[in-house]
Amino acid sequence: MKVFYSLFMYLVFICSSLAQDIELVLTCSRDTILAGNTLEVSYNLTNSNRDLPIPEFEGFSILSGPNRSSSMSIINGDMSKEQSLSFLLSPHTEGELIIPSIEINIAGENYKSESKKVFVLPNKKGLKEQGIKEHSKKKSPAKKLKKKRKVYRI
Repeated sequence: MKVFYSLFMYLVFICSSLAQDIELVLTCSRDTILAGNTLEVSYNLTNSNRDLPIPEFEGFSILSGPNRSSSMSIINGDMSKEQSLSFLLSPHTEGELIIPSIEINIAGENYKSESKKVFVLPNKKGLKEQGIKEHSKKKSPAKKLKKKRKVYRI
């Protein structure tokens, strides 16, 4: 009976350690931008192997994406997985726009990210905001730096 009990407790311990929380989170680089600037949006799914669906962005141009990345780590026997779907967006119009949520079904349960509001302000001066590298096909040529030498004559 002790063997059965210890085997049962071992199985309960193993099963509880394998249970992982699944999360679906939307992150946005900013919630207010000037017209003509870009916005980075990322959907992150943790502890699942399912592929993320690609959302439809109304009022935005997709400059880059969908960009997919994934990672897996095992620390002290605990395994965690994360995958990400990211986009670089540029708004078409000024005003309030919505970054849509996505929904995914995993093992009979539905998981849904939240949606986020983004406010696009007028930009009459054409200012570019700092913080995100602008997406450009144009590459700047590498410059060769010359060393300045001081010459001392004796």
